[in-house]
Amino acid sequence: MQLLTPWQKFKHYFYGLAWLCLFASFNTAAAQSEEFTTKTAHIAVILPAQAKALATAAEAIRLGINAAQQQFSEGNTLEVRFYPHDGTSQSFLASYQQAVAAGAVGIIGPLTRNNIAELEKHAELNLPILALNRLDTSPPRNLYYIGLSIDSEAQQIAQIMHAEACVRPAVLESKATLAPRMAENFVNYWQQWHSESVLHYFTDNDTLMTLQTQLHAEQVDCIFLAADVRQARLIRPYIGNEWPIYGTSQLWNGRYGAMSGNTDLIGIKFIDIPWLIDPYHPGYQQLRQDRQLMPTDWERLYALGIDAYRLMVLRLITTDDSAINVQGVTGALHLGADVFRRELSIGQIGQLAPTPETDPNENVEILPLNTP
Repeated sequence: MQLLTPWQKFKHYFYGLAWLCLFASFNTAAAQSEEFTTKTAHIAVILPAQAKALATAAEAIRLGINAAQQQFSEGNTLEVRFYPHDGTSQSFLASYQQAVAAGAVGIIGPLTRNNIAELEKHAELNLPILALNRLDTSPPRNLYYIGLSIDSEAQQIAQIMHAEACVRPAVLESKATLAPRMAENFVNYWQQWHSESVLHYFTDNDTLMTLQTQLHAEQVDCIFLAADVRQARLIRPYIGNEWPIYGTSQLWNGRYGAMSGNTDLIGIKFIDIPWLIDPYHPGYQQLRQDRQLMPTDWERLYALGIDAYRLMVLRLITTDDSAINVQGVTGALHLGADVFRRELSIGQIGQLAPTPETDPNENVEILPLNTP
């Protein structure tokens, strides 16, 4: 048995602390309002960098946009200007109006659903706007939705399970915050192919104690686990290894190696962005250079910033929206009905492979089963 060094045991905590320190050091480059006195064509990025609860998310996205601009701009693309706001509708709309007055030809943002709703109600959308979230309704002209939607993840998992010959699934809904949305979207999408109702269990203590007996009695042949990492670790021992289990990116903490904490989840298939599932992809290395490692949720937002920049540039230079198809770091992206559809990569917890030669002493626990 190989002994782990103190660094191997605690490096993820150090990474998180380092990122917090880095974020604090910005203090404000992104959070302070900047007055642009020169009117010039540019891409405006409107993020809630002055909102306490959203500042970290905004900073991760901003860094991703900066990284993409440095790699893909080749020195001849539009300037990018950042317009921070405090998250309120009034502050957001003021930043939007400031960006338009300063000559913006395309806008990345807003980030929250509330700000998107306000934008649709109160602004004239005369230029392309790439919202980093989505509403349940179809967007108006010139507004495009892109985001890390748990709803679409649940739908894609339903597609995968159907393609892998699952006939009688059971949905196990945990106490995780997003579990009801995962379960609802999975069931609704599954019933496009199967008219019979989907078995749906709530994972309270009484249910868990008799879960395997119930699954056998109902002749279940696969399981959709609507849970986050913490809840999945609690539930998995009650399921065993008899049924194939599937889940969303919420099931995976994005960590590799012996200290990943994923032992209880070995064998579960899940989907996540290629940036995390295939981190050593040659095309990603320049985007990863000269930056601090981030916690997994922030990595997803950093990747969203990368793809948001690329998609906005493509939208500005492309006359045919349907021609926009990108193999992005957040998935295979294509535009349909003003919403960017994303196909994520599939992984399975527990498959081992060595990492690149730069880190020969570790094992990677996640391998992509297929990358779109």
